[in-house]
Amino acid sequence: MAIDRSGERAALDAEVEDTQGTIAKLREAADGTPPGHGSRVALKRAEEKLAELVKHITRRDQTG
Repeated sequence: MAIDRSGERAALDAEVEDTQGTIAKLREAADGTPPGHGSRVALKRAEEKLAELVKHITRRDQTG
């Protein structure tokens, strides 16, 4: 029995879009703030999350 991964991919794509929206908002909030400010820390975490999501999608697409 084949595994249907289209739902998993759709969920990952939705999470990527959500994270990209969050990053856009955090960039606006972080603009002009000093290093170490909470919005900059949150932005860094969101960017790291996005990188992990993209890595997971890429790995998943390569393995099928």
